Amino acid sequence: MSDANLGETVQVRRTLPEFLRYHFTDTQRYLIIWIVTGLACGLAAVAFHKSIDTVFHLVRAFSIWMGDGNQVWVLMILGLAPVVGGLITGLILVYGESSAAGSGIPRTKAQYYRDFGVMRLREAFFRFVVGTISVGFGMSLGREGPTVHICSAIASKIGQVFGLAKKRVQAMVPLGMGAGISAAFNTPMAAVFFVFEELLGDFSSKSFFGIFVCVVIAAAVQRILIGEHPAFDIELGLVTTDWWMLLAVPLGLLSALFGRAFVEAILQSRQYFRERLRVPAWVKPGIGGLGVGMVGGAVAFFSDGNLGVFGIGYRDLDAALNGRMTVLVIVAMLFFGKFVATVLAYGSGGSGALFAPTLFIGGMLGALVGLVAQPLFNFENEIVGAMALLGMGAFFAAVIRCPMTSIVII
Repeated sequence: MSDANLGETVQVRRTLPEFLRYHFTDTQRYLIIWIVTGLACGLAAVAFHKSIDTVFHLVRAFSIWMGDGNQVWVLMILGLAPVVGGLITGLILVYGESSAAGSGIPRTKAQYYRDFGVMRLREAFFRFVVGTISVGFGMSLGREGPTVHICSAIASKIGQVFGLAKKRVQAMVPLGMGAGISAAFNTPMAAVFFVFEELLGDFSSKSFFGIFVCVVIAAAVQRILIGEHPAFDIELGLVTTDWWMLLAVPLGLLSALFGRAFVEAILQSRQYFRERLRVPAWVKPGIGGLGVGMVGGAVAFFSDGNLGVFGIGYRDLDAALNGRMTVLVIVAMLFFGKFVATVLAYGSGGSGALFAPTLFIGGMLGALVGLVAQPLFNFENEIVGAMALLGMGAFFAAVIRCPMTSIVII
């Protein structure tokens, strides 16, 4: 390429924002940016979702193949997967990109307020890779928080590429956050509430229309590529008003108590791994993975193969929500197992969110209360599923502290 052509190319790149300003009104220009952001975030969220599912299924298939039909060997190999994933995660976090640790939401909020929303695509790339490995290999964490971080970084970068002012770049972060939650849960309206409750603090933001456009487009992309269905396929039939609904009172109180204990346990675990455990930093997620593997393997062995402690665990949660998880001991093991495994996974510095484990633990808590009360109220198993649904929302509200999001997301 000649120097003249190179100069022309550089000039075109420099004047792209000016080109948009010259040919479009401000409203049209921002609408274009919002549409591009919604599409990009929707595609990224779907890719992240699929990559985690693919890795988890490959790990499970490998354990079955290596175990050669022996359940004990299969569970032992499956239990070692979080250790391997944790060690790989630790190496990447220490020698690659440390900002990819944790759920991603605190990091996103810090950059929104501290750095005017300026984020790098490098963060999104490493968050994608580390989250896929960590959750895909069975760490008891979720994909929603990393999806928020990935999409927020993408939205921030789009704002920078389009030459937006610093304040406008900052305003792109809520758009990415909403698009990420919308595509992760297939719940655009809940995503809007989450952005305002978790990041902005009130509903008076001028970004509302942009957030709305992005979450709708991201949800549309998710539905086109994955399908028209909610996160859980619940078929409870007609649930009518009855005396069993009084169980919502003790369930709410238990959700508050266990939610508080869950948050405290995570904070204490994180402090222990950071300050008191004297091993190389990259080894710590592997130690957490060992704990997850031991707890998950034990629960799977004694519950006849329920793998809900590993990874996201939505299959077992779906069974509970549909009233098919009816053995009290198994539900109790899944509840306490997921509780402990998530504390170890997150506290040790793994990469993944608390959304999915919180929904799982809450669902099992609700099912547990329903099963304990079933002989007293003499209701069908469908009501146990309804209690699991209520527990899922209550525990989510207690831990995430976004009550309106909890209601709408259910």
